[in-house]
Amino acid sequence: MEVTTNMIIGSVVNLITFFAVIFFAAKKPMTVGLQASADKTAEILKQAETQLASMTAKLAEQKQLLGDLQSQVAQIKANGETISKNLADDVIAGAKAEGEAMRIRVAREVEQDLFLANQKLRHELGKQALSQAERILTERLDAGKQQDLIGSFASQLGSQHGSNGGHN
Repeated sequence: MEVTTNMIIGSVVNLITFFAVIFFAAKKPMTVGLQASADKTAEILKQAETQLASMTAKLAEQKQLLGDLQSQVAQIKANGETISKNLADDVIAGAKAEGEAMRIRVAREVEQDLFLANQKLRHELGKQALSQAERILTERLDAGKQQDLIGSFASQLGSQHGSNGGHN
């Protein structure tokens, strides 16, 4: 069998017709399939864009919240430092006031002790002076001089007693 030009042309026409029939027969289902795939891809892309916008908004909210929290932390830290400083100042002021009160109390106690010591010293000096005077008088006064002094004292008492009208 010899291949002729007519046979080749007939085969080519048959092949083109076959592809044309397949093309026209598969065109609609392929177009529908491709369109469905494109629509599905577009929907997925739209959902992804919506989710991206939502996540971006949430991220911005989280960043704002983080900024607010950092500000609050800084404020709490500053407040804590202020409270700590005030507390330390109060403790120091209290200690100074307590120290001053203690100093005043000790000074008063020292003054009181000094006053009592002076009183005791005066009392003791008075006792010793009286004892010395008694001793000196005893040594220098004889019995006659003692009688004269007693009489003189008694007459002074009598004259005072008489001038008061008998009442002390």
